[in-house]
Amino acid sequence: AQFGGQIAGMAAATAAPVVGLTALLFGQAAMMTMAAGAALKIRPRPAGPPRTREGGALGFIFGEIRGGFRAAAASPVIAPVILCAAGMGVCFMGAFSVLLPLIVESYFPGDLTGPGQARIATALGVFSITFWIGSILSTTVLIRFGDLRRKGRAYLAALVSGAMVLILCSLPMPFWMLCGLNFIWGLGGGVAMTLGRGLVQRFAPPDKMARILSIFTLANLGGAPAGAVLYGVLAHAIGPRAAILFPGLGMMAIVAAVALRSELWRLEESGPVATPGA
Repeated sequence: AQFGGQIAGMAAATAAPVVGLTALLFGQAAMMTMAAGAALKIRPRPAGPPRTREGGALGFIFGEIRGGFRAAAASPVIAPVILCAAGMGVCFMGAFSVLLPLIVESYFPGDLTGPGQARIATALGVFSITFWIGSILSTTVLIRFGDLRRKGRAYLAALVSGAMVLILCSLPMPFWMLCGLNFIWGLGGGVAMTLGRGLVQRFAPPDKMARILSIFTLANLGGAPAGAVLYGVLAHAIGPRAAILFPGLGMMAIVAAVALRSELWRLEESGPVATPGA
């Protein structure tokens, strides 16, 4: 549902030369208002047993956060997955939001003005759609054949495929080939995003599930701004195609370290790694 919504939004962005950016932004605002109304209809799940609070509210909150980080760090599965999620934020999301749009823009003359600039938005929309179509396809396959025995190995392989795509994007190529590489990255991205969160939920202690998932999300999304700033500086200094080698090689290094130093590569569902406190 999330990927499909993103594709619909990016398809709408390709119509910028026809309907204009103002109409698109007002349409987006209207849809967000509808989404907020739908969120108000969500029923909370039944409350668990009351937690005993020791000390002040602030101390209790920090104690809960500390407990979540300790449980995540102690797990031989969750800790490397969170490290990879941080790598995805810095390497993948930073490159996706800064370097790849700059590479797409490089296919157009630098002196475009007025309506001609909307062609860049159309190209960015088409380029982005290829990624999310790949993500939807691989996620659909996981829905049908998701009972993988070696989920950790599939997760790391998907990350490697994304890193390889970034490295290849440093080479000059036709725009259609760049879109094809983005589609392949989307195939791996759907697997990585689904299995990463699934592994965290599978091995997190029930009483710490929400906290560990929030740490996973923080690692993933929190790394994106740092990567965006870093790659923006690099792109200014050496150009976007040379700069994109850094996130690709950086992600490869993270995956290699996780595969060699953790249990994730050898993880099998028939004999799962024990989770402390589960």
